[in-house]
Amino acid sequence: MAIFMLLGFILPKLNLYGTELEKTKYTAIAVICAVLGNLLFIRVYFKAKERVNIPAPQKKKKGEKSALGLILSCKPLIITALMGILSAARYMYQAGAVHVARYSFYIGKDLTGLSLSEREAALQSNISLVSTIFAVATAAGMFGTMLIMPLLFKKFNYKQIVIASSLLGFAASMAMWFVGYEHFWACVPLLVISCIPCGAINVCAFAMVGDCLDYMEWKTGKRLTGMGSAIQSFVTKLGNAISTSFIVLMYMIVNLDVASINADVTANPLEMTSAVRTGMFSLVSLIPAISLLVSVIPMLFYDLVGEKKEKITRELEQQRAEKGIEVTAGGN
Repeated sequence: MAIFMLLGFILPKLNLYGTELEKTKYTAIAVICAVLGNLLFIRVYFKAKERVNIPAPQKKKKGEKSALGLILSCKPLIITALMGILSAARYMYQAGAVHVARYSFYIGKDLTGLSLSEREAALQSNISLVSTIFAVATAAGMFGTMLIMPLLFKKFNYKQIVIASSLLGFAASMAMWFVGYEHFWACVPLLVISCIPCGAINVCAFAMVGDCLDYMEWKTGKRLTGMGSAIQSFVTKLGNAISTSFIVLMYMIVNLDVASINADVTANPLEMTSAVRTGMFSLVSLIPAISLLVSVIPMLFYDLVGEKKEKITRELEQQRAEKGIEVTAGGN
């Protein structure tokens, strides 16, 4: 988002307008992110170490469930995955930022009497500013919540945290919807609160997958750590895909022809119809609110908490000791 913000101020000075400016911006972002991402991942090869020593597995007995069968029969894991899928629209607070900046919100200077280049610079500046404020607000809500999660874990279980944060996010998002796109600054604090479940769910979901795998191992003697991690990764990617699909669908619902709007100059939110501005605004308010509310339903049936979880942990330690499974300290 920082790259997006900087390019929004820099590219208009290079006499780039409309579609050409957007192509250059996203191409530059893709190249920069690809290079930085690969550099950051290189260190994993040199630092990652195994922490769990597991004896050679026994041969599979006839009639045993397949890996897929074990996954599908693990009710808590299915519930966790379903919760993640139903709450997928929480990603729209970030994914939808540039779209509401482009078609709903305008907090820049008066465009009256400006030349084409000045108007383009003002519109691009508005997009960058709104997107940046969204990025800061979502980061404050999401990462701020992540920082205090260790404190919350001391008093509440994962189920309580997910349900409470989802309901809080639902209430804040609905409040933002009623405040409306014409009151941008009033929406900002509500956006921060709306993003609290983004941090809470992201942290709790991974921890819950670990508990689900403990449950599977305790119940069946099999632990499919790789499959469990793959499912959580799949749910995350599916969530992002769903949120992006909602954005594309909204363009179709409000009949927004992007090609004709951005062919020569950046779109002006103030010239958009009420249907367009409202539809785009719903991407970061109404739709995530409904998603968070619905995601609470499967969590009502999640039961790996309290005494049951403690019992599984105790008995699982004994089972592992009998099998000669050792968990060593250190590693990454």
